[in-house]
Amino acid sequence: MKSKASQTRSGEVRILHVIRRLDVSRGAERIVAELVRTQPNHEVLVFDGGDSFYELNTDRQWIAKGFWRALLFCIENRKKYGLFHLHLVPATYLSLFLGPQAIIHIHSSSFPTWHNPLKRFAAWLSHRSSGANIAASKAAVKGLEDRLGAVPRMHILNNFVADIEFKPIAVKGKDKAKTELLMVASLERPKRQDIVIGSLVHLPDSYKLTLVGHGSQEQHLRSISESLGVAHRVTFSGAIADVGKMFAMADLCILISDWEGYGLVVVEAAKFGLPTVVNDVEGLRDSCPDRRLIAPGVTPEEIAAKVIEADEILGESILSLRLDEHWKKHSLELYIPELNAIYQSCL
Repeated sequence: MKSKASQTRSGEVRILHVIRRLDVSRGAERIVAELVRTQPNHEVLVFDGGDSFYELNTDRQWIAKGFWRALLFCIENRKKYGLFHLHLVPATYLSLFLGPQAIIHIHSSSFPTWHNPLKRFAAWLSHRSSGANIAASKAAVKGLEDRLGAVPRMHILNNFVADIEFKPIAVKGKDKAKTELLMVASLERPKRQDIVIGSLVHLPDSYKLTLVGHGSQEQHLRSISESLGVAHRVTFSGAIADVGKMFAMADLCILISDWEGYGLVVVEAAKFGLPTVVNDVEGLRDSCPDRRLIAPGVTPEEIAAKVIEADEILGESILSLRLDEHWKKHSLELYIPELNAIYQSCL
């Protein structure tokens, strides 16, 4: 039985999410923010970065400057929270100190920092110390186990679609003067906006591209668009909280990446009736509702060819049905019972 301090007035166990930062718009951060925003027993501890990108109730958002202060906060509040839900390295290392009270969430399928033997050993031990491990996809499990071997108490739970305002999309007519392409992703590797920009060279001038996100690669990407002569067709919008309006203005989405834990924006776009062209990596295959949208390769020519194919099936009834069914399978309403079942297995 958990202490009263670890429960809300309604008897729900209090959950503390721990994540390094919330000042970026990425999949893991969006998932955490949405859980804290919608679930009254969820709170979050942030220990790095700037002001939050998300509008959260400050009574449920805690700040600790640095990893060690985050550790101290968690230890001091072990009786206040029933479970500590840890997201991304280095927050996941807190499992070494919190043991069965910790749940580690694996959002990625690539772990480059684990080339360091000491960090790899710390990760190996932390995943075996935790009460449960949650992977966003089969790709995330494979990437983890390729590095650390079989991990106990593993659960696969695909990400859910955030509560983005829904605005119906008019079916694109073939006589439309231009086609609006949209890529929502941080301007950092492993995302490959450079390839998408290159694909514009092989597409008619009527195809325009909007990049939503920010990151260290922005100037490099601007230089690429200039050198290829397509800068007038590329819009850099920066990170936008109201991403729904960007989906509502687009005709077709693109997400090209070297690797992907789970393509959450693919599912979000589906909620707006938008298909997303992706490349053939495991995490994106898991999130794609129609194999016709998967490009066989990642050259600009191959991406452009797949964009043309996808453009030709826009508005097709079978595709529209698949998109609608796909996002509904990833609703918050279906996600929460599965998440709570994992929590209960740790209590």
